[in-house]
Amino acid sequence: MSGRSLRDQLKIFFKEKRVAGCPSFFWYFASLTVQVPCFLLWITTIRRMSLHHHEGFDCGGILWFQNLTEIPSGVLGPVFPLLIAGLHYINVQVSFQKSSVEKMSGFVGLIAKFYKKYLEVLTLPILFITVNMPQGSLVFWLTNSSMTVIQQLSLNHPNVRKKLGLPQKDPQLEAAHQKELGNTGEIKIDPSKNQSEISVQNLSPHELVNLSIKLLAGGRKDEAMSFLRLAIAKDPENVRALLIVGQTLLQDGSLPEATEYLERTIAKVDLLLVIDQSQFLQGQLLLKENQMEIEDVDLLILSSQWAGVACIRQ
Repeated sequence: MSGRSLRDQLKIFFKEKRVAGCPSFFWYFASLTVQVPCFLLWITTIRRMSLHHHEGFDCGGILWFQNLTEIPSGVLGPVFPLLIAGLHYINVQVSFQKSSVEKMSGFVGLIAKFYKKYLEVLTLPILFITVNMPQGSLVFWLTNSSMTVIQQLSLNHPNVRKKLGLPQKDPQLEAAHQKELGNTGEIKIDPSKNQSEISVQNLSPHELVNLSIKLLAGGRKDEAMSFLRLAIAKDPENVRALLIVGQTLLQDGSLPEATEYLERTIAKVDLLLVIDQSQFLQGQLLLKENQMEIEDVDLLILSSQWAGVACIRQ
């Protein structure tokens, strides 16, 4: 237990969320709560207007679909259904083209792959459904699908994102999911079809620590340790890097070296604690100097605990 209150946990969470540039939670439900209901409402409305022969629908078409109340027929009848099904398939491919979720390993990556396959298979039911819908509904559906594909392609283009003031995708985060991470000297990425290389020497200590955490989670301990040592070489005051190295060495059984790193972690936390006995029993710590962040106290507690474990094992 870290001893944090719920308010402190949320404060730290939103702080890290702003630093990472993550969008609001509501963006995850935007398509379900706004786009999907609006699409169903509009297409249902147009379908009912077509079936009830609303004024103007019997002669409001052009070219081969003069009557919007009829279902597709004739030689050119399959044009709209094929276009709609094809645009749906294209939209799925564009959506997952640069998505890092599908490249993730484990359960999340498996779910993403199955979800993509499900959307691809859904192309056939869409083709069957559109063959039996009034052409007025097909005109709306085709327009909606076309705008969706154009929107996806535009928002993925770096120049369009720059014009709109949207943040560019972080190349370090993209690189973390690529197999080229096996090369600890260079990380190859392809953010906009222009091949570029990012040397780990140019990454900040904070970025190196975050990258090493992802590598540790993937079981790539040796590469993570090389990144952590590089972060410490760049910033000897990096408490997080020292603590993670100490914990990793302790798990590997390198007790003397682990103790050294953990003791360095404790020494780096420049904090004076005044502990009152009555307040200590209540789990409270008074910060006497600089009113340091709560996470610094957690780092001090964690490093002290792990250093104690290392000393006991020796």
